[in-house]
Amino acid sequence: MGKTAALGEKNRCFVLKTSRWVVLRKIFTGLFV
Repeated sequence: MGKTAALGEKNRCFVLKTSRWVVLRKIFTGLFV
């Protein structure tokens, strides 16, 4: 159980990082285009 919870936490952190990066990229492309 603890292993699955740790894996889910890691996955959630990764998703947060990726979504933030996608938003930043959208902002940058919006500025340059």
